[in-house]
Amino acid sequence: MDDPIADMRADVAWIKAAWPHLATKAELAEVETRLTREIGALNGKIERVDGNIARMEASLIRWSVGAILASGGLAFTAAKLIH
Repeated sequence: MDDPIADMRADVAWIKAAWPHLATKAELAEVETRLTREIGALNGKIERVDGNIARMEASLIRWSVGAILASGGLAFTAAKLIH
């Protein structure tokens, strides 16, 4: 037979063991504030990285167009010299 008093004692012992590890509303609010601040900082960093990527992409496109035009010019010049 189960002893209801023993079950209650076990439950109370579990609650007493868990109690020190539970957070208060103030602690949760502090964590929320900190996370909000950190997320804002990360969003700023992501925006800077996005800007850097866009600048690098534009630079690569300009270099590619320049290299293609230069290669075409060299090919045209080589073709004129061969004929």
